[in-house]
Amino acid sequence: MPKSSKSTSSWKALVKAHIKGPKRIKMPGTRRPRDHTPLTDMSQSKTVQLVLEEESSTKNVVVLVYKERFLQLHLKEGKTYSMFPNSLTRAAKILKPALDKMTHNDVVIKEVKEMKLAGKCMVFVGKARFPHATIHILRKQTEEEIALRKHVEELFNGHVERVKVCKHETEKL
Repeated sequence: MPKSSKSTSSWKALVKAHIKGPKRIKMPGTRRPRDHTPLTDMSQSKTVQLVLEEESSTKNVVVLVYKERFLQLHLKEGKTYSMFPNSLTRAAKILKPALDKMTHNDVVIKEVKEMKLAGKCMVFVGKARFPHATIHILRKQTEEEIALRKHVEELFNGHVERVKVCKHETEKL
């Protein structure tokens, strides 16, 4: 009769490997020649439009990232992400420095900058014709704006008493 399967060396090695846990391997990135910049090749890069809404104006910046980084940031093609500055997603937190680093001179000259945001990225000011993803950062709302919006919603939903104004007197409807 053969020995029990639990006492063989191969079984012990299998149990030992199971206790240690699964091995995590890092997949190598795509290989590229040194002189070639694939960010300008649209088959190997994706465009992300960043829109920062400010009180008086909006700031538009386009970021070209590698396809792999686009997927690692969990962005979906053709989707628009709207969020407030205090609740940014991971992708927005990583790409937001592009909005901060673009100065007025960059806007006027329309200079293309190479930055390290999500790997190597090309950043320029303006609007993209067909962005693969759009991140729209809304401006902070004040308490007055929130109260005004709530009041307007109540008016249109019929929860507030409406008043008719005549020439000399006010009547309730």
